[in-house]
Amino acid sequence: MRHTKRPLISITLIILECVVAWIPFATGYFSAKSAWDEYWIWALVATIVFMIIRITHTAPAILEHFAFEDSAARMARSAAKYGIERFYNMWLPSDKDERNKDTGTEILKAQTMLLSANSGASYLDHAVTRHWKLIQARLEARVTFRVVLLDPHCAEKALRNKLNHGIETHDHKVNLENLLRLSEQYPTLHVRFVERGMHGTVFCSGDCAVFDPYHLAVSGNSIDNLSYCLRVRDTQSSEQGGYLKMLRDHFETLWDDGVPLKDWHAKAVAEKKGPR
Repeated sequence: MRHTKRPLISITLIILECVVAWIPFATGYFSAKSAWDEYWIWALVATIVFMIIRITHTAPAILEHFAFEDSAARMARSAAKYGIERFYNMWLPSDKDERNKDTGTEILKAQTMLLSANSGASYLDHAVTRHWKLIQARLEARVTFRVVLLDPHCAEKALRNKLNHGIETHDHKVNLENLLRLSEQYPTLHVRFVERGMHGTVFCSGDCAVFDPYHLAVSGNSIDNLSYCLRVRDTQSSEQGGYLKMLRDHFETLWDDGVPLKDWHAKAVAEKKGPR
């Protein structure tokens, strides 16, 4: 059973185009005979048929345009009410670069900073050329930076390491020596570890947050974590307080459940699991 009328429409258009092609002969004939009534009738028919053909050809594109605009507008309205002001497609290098640039702008304006992440390397490791220089400047300005990271010895981290490297090894992104050194060097930097609940990177600064979710989709020999990223702004229009409030509450829950770095390190040394 056919589920489309496209062949019928195509045949009809071909017939109409043939009619349009023969109309000049008819109008020429009636013009030569000075039969102006017939001439104008055929000219009007030609105009109507031509308009039908053109509208039929362009209608799908027009409908698609308006449907897409309407769909995009609906998504934008819903997202804006929840405080989501930017969607970054992390498969697009331009979006990824813009995300990094926008995050850097927020860091420079921050008077307080919050971060929950698997490793935090993009923000705290000088070997990763992304946000550390800007974070360092804020720490030197004595801006408070509270950080919750996934415990490098927990079961969830072991699973991610196994999926990423094939064996349960220490995550190369977690530079424990660097974290210990920074905690000693910058008194406004406070680091804790948690064993569960880390489902994405959340960086908050003032009235803005950047959320980058985690996944366990494996591609080849590593986890494929490229999906999307959201920039969230404080909003007064949501009865629930907006997504920013939820992300902040998520961080505070992790923070309350976390173990301070010094306590974690002392236990790790005692169990011969961490650097001295």
